Amino acid sequence: MNTIGMNKDAMDIYFEALDIFQNKFGNNHLAVAEVFHCMGYALDDQDAPDQALDCLEESRNIRKHLLGPDAMEVGLVLNFMGCIQNKRGELDDALSLL
Repeated sequence: MNTIGMNKDAMDIYFEALDIFQNKFGNNHLAVAEVFHCMGYALDDQDAPDQALDCLEESRNIRKHLLGPDAMEVGLVLNFMGCIQNKRGELDDALSLL
């Protein structure tokens, strides 16, 4: 099974969904944050941690703005970001996120 090809297809769909949601709701909407979160997972699967972290940071910022810094949804993003930093060997960064 060609997972890289499937992930590229997924990324194309995520970009399409992102465009639709941003046009419909603007940049600061939970639907936009969710797409960024999903893109982060796909990029992590593609071994693109920098890009994954960028997407997750976008998701975190939107969720933090809309839900507050202590929201569970913000914590879930921080947890995943910490896991990515851990896989990269960036243990101090991972601990601060986790």
